[in-house]
Amino acid sequence: MRRVKLCSVILIILIFLSAGSLWLISYNCNKLTSQIITVQELYEKGEIPSALEKADELNRSWNSYYKILSCLVKYDKLSGINSSIAKIRPYIENDSDELSAEFRSVLYQIKMLNNTEFPYLYNIL
Repeated sequence: MRRVKLCSVILIILIFLSAGSLWLISYNCNKLTSQIITVQELYEKGEIPSALEKADELNRSWNSYYKILSCLVKYDKLSGINSSIAKIRPYIENDSDELSAEFRSVLYQIKMLNNTEFPYLYNIL
């Protein structure tokens, strides 16, 4: 009976750790998405100084999120997001035509990161 209780406690701890990791990934992806959309909206309105300021804030946020997410997610999933976020500020400064594509790309990568890490039935099978 003692072993059953011990195994039950270990199983409950693992479930809570897994659920907490999923919540942390989802929370960070949602925060990052909202920050990217804010930068995009400011740029589209023509508020370039505000967009540059928010892009700097986005880079700082991503650096802190990257430290957290790198413990939970494989590096190859994060490297594309990392390079896309690094390109946003220079594209805003140069008023590049590729900026809108970069916004769409990074938003898609974040969405896919969130979807691939969550245990949907099609991810498991």
